[in-house]
Amino acid sequence: MSMDGTCTEPGTCIEPQSTIQNLMTQNRYAHLLILGLAVFIGFYGYIWSMPLFDLDEGAFTTATREMFLRHDFITPYLNSVPRFDKPILIYWLQAIPTYLFGFNEFAFRLPSALASTAWVYLIYRFMTEVTDSQKAFYAALIASTSLMTTVVGKAAIADAVLILFVTWAMFAIFRHWQTERAAYIRWAYLAMALGFLTKGPVAVVIPGAVSLLFYFSTGKWSSWWRAVLDWRGLVIFLLVALPWYVLEYIREGQAFIDGFFLKNNVGRFNAPMEGHSGGFWYYPIVTFIALLPFTSLVVVAIRRGAGDLRSFWGRPENDQKALIRFGWIWFLFVLILFSFSGTKLPH
Repeated sequence: MSMDGTCTEPGTCIEPQSTIQNLMTQNRYAHLLILGLAVFIGFYGYIWSMPLFDLDEGAFTTATREMFLRHDFITPYLNSVPRFDKPILIYWLQAIPTYLFGFNEFAFRLPSALASTAWVYLIYRFMTEVTDSQKAFYAALIASTSLMTTVVGKAAIADAVLILFVTWAMFAIFRHWQTERAAYIRWAYLAMALGFLTKGPVAVVIPGAVSLLFYFSTGKWSSWWRAVLDWRGLVIFLLVALPWYVLEYIREGQAFIDGFFLKNNVGRFNAPMEGHSGGFWYYPIVTFIALLPFTSLVVVAIRRGAGDLRSFWGRPENDQKALIRFGWIWFLFVLILFSFSGTKLPH
């Protein structure tokens, strides 16, 4: 190398671009190693030895067990009574490991742990694509180590699976907003269909409403309509989500409509059920507790967001600011929606 830093002989210098790529690769391996450790501790620690501790865990696992006893994998039953609380996918997912490993805590909780693992990886990959690997690492680390995610993330209930599919749909929607590529909308439709099979209409309401508000706020109203009316996406949704609902209606008739849609969706939103009530401030308080030990970051984010309300309307200056707006609309819509719900649960 000469005095001015230029290479004078082949093979004697390391290209700056090569050095940066090597550092990025090393950082990625380090990130994945740390995240893997956090995920293992947070989502897999003691899932095989910790007794089922929640009423919902007991209900889901008992219903899955009854599927085997009744040889009926279409209609879930709880104590020999049809259980219309949730759709079928979570029971199917629990049935696979229980068939392989038997009726035990590990088998019942494994689908939630795997869904949470996929969720953290999805966050890391998405954030790497739209921001940088450092932000992606911190976002995924917070997701894998916050108080509530480590509880829900391994509980034998439907929430972790729903969170995975809603997040997948939301990320695909944002990527569609960036690129206008129809493939992203079709991925979103697939994710919403799987979410609809996991916990019902909420898996469509959240992505649909948030995307509407976000596209409208950025002046891309026509793009949103084209995405909604994408016929291939609609076909994907119907092919994945509809068959079980149709079959269940054929088998159970109006009792299924009344029990699932009217009672456990409309009814839960309109009035408290099973003693699970709370005021309007219930979920804001729960959110601050759920995000421990990172609650202070939320306070900082709220202060920054409140200080620049102008950034929530009009065409964003760049994708970074667009992502911030998208995240805020997502967060506030979910918070307000569930705050108005009559039935309130911490998860």
